[in-house]
This record gives sequence, C-alpha cells and structure tokens, in this order.
Amino acid sequence: MAERVKKTWVAHPLLFAIYPPLFLFSQNVSKIPASYILLPTAILASAVLLLWILFACILRSKTRAGLLVSSFLAWLFCYRCLFEFAKGYFLWGIVIGRHKYLFSFWTICFLLVGIIIARSAREFRNLARILNLVSSVLVVLCLVHVGAYKLGAEPETAFASHEVGDDAHGVEHRELMTGRTDSPDGYPDIYYIILDSYASYHSLKKYYDYDNKEFYEYLVGKGFFIADQSRSNYDGTHFSLLSSLNLDYVHSLPGFGGKVGDIVIYGRAMKDNRVKRFLRQRGYECITVGFSDEYADTSRYYKKGDEFERYMFVKYLLQMTFLQYSQFTMSILVFDEGHRNSILFDFDELARLSRVKGPKFVFAHIISPHAPFVFGPDGEKTTWRSLESGVRQLYVRQLMYVNKRTIELIDTILSQSATPPVIVLQADHGYTAGCAGSSFLFSPQTLYRKLTIFNAYYLPDGCTDILYRSVTPVNTIRILFNHYFNADYELLPDENYLLINGRFVNVTDRIANEEGVSKAGH
Repeated sequence: MAERVKKTWVAHPLLFAIYPPLFLFSQNVSKIPASYILLPTAILASAVLLLWILFACILRSKTRAGLLVSSFLAWLFCYRCLFEFAKGYFLWGIVIGRHKYLFSFWTICFLLVGIIIARSAREFRNLARILNLVSSVLVVLCLVHVGAYKLGAEPETAFASHEVGDDAHGVEHRELMTGRTDSPDGYPDIYYIILDSYASYHSLKKYYDYDNKEFYEYLVGKGFFIADQSRSNYDGTHFSLLSSLNLDYVHSLPGFGGKVGDIVIYGRAMKDNRVKRFLRQRGYECITVGFSDEYADTSRYYKKGDEFERYMFVKYLLQMTFLQYSQFTMSILVFDEGHRNSILFDFDELARLSRVKGPKFVFAHIISPHAPFVFGPDGEKTTWRSLESGVRQLYVRQLMYVNKRTIELIDTILSQSATPPVIVLQADHGYTAGCAGSSFLFSPQTLYRKLTIFNAYYLPDGCTDILYRSVTPVNTIRILFNHYFNADYELLPDENYLLINGRFVNVTDRIANEEGVSKAGH
C-alpha cells in the first residue's frame, strides 16, 4: 500500500490552470500569436502551484491539496457557464438566475466541498485519476484544434459552404451573384459605426438622468434620421452583430440549426458575412476599424508593441471568470490605458479613412460608452478610483466624450468625402449597469434598458422616407441595399430576443412601451 501511495500521480491542478488561456487561444488562433498566452499561463500556473504547495503543507497530502486547488479553479472559471445556463429558470416562483442567489449558492457549494476534502481521512485517489484524465483530454483537444489550424486542416462548416441559397424568409440570395455589377463610380461610401451599449434617448433621460438633446439636435441639423423607437434584436454584442451583418436573425442563418453555441460556425458567419460578400462584388473595399478582422477584408487596428492585442487577450481571459460581472473588479484589473488608446485610435482612424478613395464599406465597433470607464466628458483620464461617483455617472461622462468625438468625426467625414457617404451610427444593445429598479430578467423595464438603442442614419440623397422610427438593426442593411443597389430584400419583422438556456426567446411583446416622451430628431 505504501508503494502505491508513492506512485500517486497528480497533474490535474496544473492542467486545469493552463486550460483557460489555451482554450481562448485555440478559439482565436487565426488572430493572435502563441506568445500572447505565455505570460497569463505562467501567472496562472505559478499561482496554482504555490496554492497547491500551501495546501499540501497544511493537509500533508498532495492529492487532497490538488483536489482543493482544482475545486477553486472550478469555482473561479465555471460560474459564468452556470449563470448563463440558469438565466430564466424559476424555483418556487423565484428567478434563480440572479447573482445574489446563484453566486451565494455557488460559493457555499465550493466551501462545503473544500471542508469535506480537508477534513476527510480519504485520499480520493480515484477521483484524482478521473480529474487527471478529464483535464488531459481538455488540453489535448485545444492542442488538436490549434494543430489542425496550423496544418490547414480546419474543418468546413455548413455556413462556409452555403454561398447561395434561400433563407427562411424566402429572400433569394442569388441576387448577390447576379445583381447590379456596373461600374462602382458614384457608389457612396458606407460607414457602419457601432457605439457599444449606447442607450436610447428616453433610457438615458429616465434611468441616467441625462438629456441627450444637444447631440440629437446636432445630428438632425446635419440631416440625420433618428429612429428613436429602435431596439436591438439581441441583448448581446455577438448575436446582434452577427444578425445585422448577415441581414437575418441568428436562428434563421444556414448551418446553425439551433446550435447557437457553435463557435466555429459563428466565426465563419462573421468572417464571410453577407454584407461583405454583397459589397465586394460591387467593387467595394471592406475595412474594419478595431481589433478584430472578422468583419471585412482589410483590418486597421491599434498596434503599439502588441499592447492592445495582449490587453484584449487578458480582458477576455478575465471575462471567462465571475469577475466579469463586477464593474469595480474589472476596472481595477483591466488595463485602462490600453482601452483608452484603442478608442482614440478608432476615432482617429475613421477620420483618416474619409480621405481614402472609394467606394468602401467601413465597419467600426467602438467599445464605448460601454465600460471600462476611462474618459471624462472632455477626454480626461478616469480610473477605477472614480467608481465612488457611481457607475451611472461614469457611463454618462464617457458617453458625453463619445458624443464629442462622434461630432468631430461626422464633420470630418462629410467635409472630406469626395462622394456624399452613407453613415449609420448604431448601438449593438442597451445598457443596464448601475440603474436602480428591478433586475428581474423578464421585467419590462429591464428589457427596455437592455434592448432600446441609439440608431441614426445619414443618407446623402435625403430619402429618409425609406426609414421608420422603430427600425431594428436586422433591417438596416436590407433597407440600404434595396435603395442604393436595387436589391430585393423583404423587410423582416422587427423582433427582440434573449438567449435563455441555449435557445432564443422572443421578448418583443414583453418590453415596456415607454417611448413617446422623446420627440428629439423628428
């Protein structure tokens, strides 16, 4: 028996420690070099090793100490999955998918498991062997995914092979191949600018005590149409952009078949989006401003010693944990200077692109006024120490700076464009952090704050009659393509969805009808 104890092999704590950064890298292997994962992996592995040694000294057992460390990693990295799964579930009339219930339950479970392991006389060797196997398989799967990509063996998906066909709404996409192909001279440049989490006029006024009238009056004076009753089709960035850039609802796109969590299909649907395919065939250069190159042919992104890419990697690694749900913690841990520089670059680069000859489609996803809050109203630096002033105030202050830079950008684009451009300013979803009131997932007020958005259009020929006040992003490009390229897209019903327990739930009729007080822009 003593001999068997000596041969006990425990590796799962270190394997579980390297899995999160390795998994994140494997899903972004086409975008970032492997060197980006070295420092985060080394930090995680070192912290786990020190914790393991500490517990082993206290418990006098490396096996039980390893189980404690792996339990801690599960507590840290698995809560997000649990929360996303539990959203929308009821128990005795109570919504259990709320942090104050779920996180308390999750932490109590972790403490109970820790007490059982610490106080037990057993070594749990069979459990350790199972965890060794599970952690090894997870790491190997990531390595296989990376290796397959490096060897050019990335598997095809249904979406990638679905170049031409009919969508669920009967709109033929063959016109993408057979539509107008004459000279691109005279085609307008198209700027599709996403201002992340930019709330609607009424939402800002009611829930943030901020009147955005001055910005709206500027836009109207420039000829913008403001869809002041617009809502996002989804409450999250990924599905919102996926639907608007593919001119359809996510659950209607080819290849999904209800498997909304399919990361590979999602990535291909974004890279090979319908907007890009349509415009490329009409002589457009498609440009993305920002970090990702998923949306267009040419990507212009902030790069200063790879600082921004490393910043984004660490940010998304932190967002794999429960820390993403704490604005305070994320503001402390996320590198504010990197985020500031990325936002500044986006606005500067968009202004420079206005001098580039067209026709061009410029897509920009500016991660602001969304947190982290790094700007004051005049662009001054704001840090996590300012959180004492309140999240709502910080959000408004950053939004004021976004307004200022957006005004400067519009003036530059309009003055420097050889051909009058199309400009769409649009939020991907609303914003709810720091607002008083019900946090119940299906509360009409909560849904209103999540889904009502800022949505404004500049059309060079002034044909705003093709737009309407409640237009949603899924119809934005359909309307533009029909008007400027003689396409024949039917407009879809303007609906709103939440992703609940792996399926999309239509919440259109549950959203509070709180519009009407704002007539700005009309």
